[in-house]
Amino acid sequence: MKNQAKLILGIIILIIITVFAIQNTKSVELDLIFTHFETPLVLIILFSVLLGVIVGMIGAATNTSAKSREIKKLNRQVEKEKDLRKQELIDKDAKIAELRSQLSEKDLKDRNTTVYDSLVETPVSDTSSKDDIY
Repeated sequence: MKNQAKLILGIIILIIITVFAIQNTKSVELDLIFTHFETPLVLIILFSVLLGVIVGMIGAATNTSAKSREIKKLNRQVEKEKDLRKQELIDKDAKIAELRSQLSEKDLKDRNTTVYDSLVETPVSDTSSKDDIY
């Protein structure tokens, strides 16, 4: 929709310039730096419009290429940041795995200590007595 509006506006401006140029067909004297000559006003108008369009296109192309370079630079920075974040995630995953391993070893050690302590603290009941042996 935006491109259609630009196209319609461009056509309207072109029609206005064409009508203006056609209505001004008188010959005029044109003074350039070291020379002067007589030419139809329509040619001066059309040449001026053409020159303006060329200058505008050069400016737009320069702006577009500058933005394109900036976009490429920013895309490279984004890729570097992605790689950095990916490496940070890998490092954090490795740290988490290491901590889980340490935690499971500690839990296992605590369970073994608890089982050992419970065996040491509870005396084994001896159902036989000395009297029964003799």
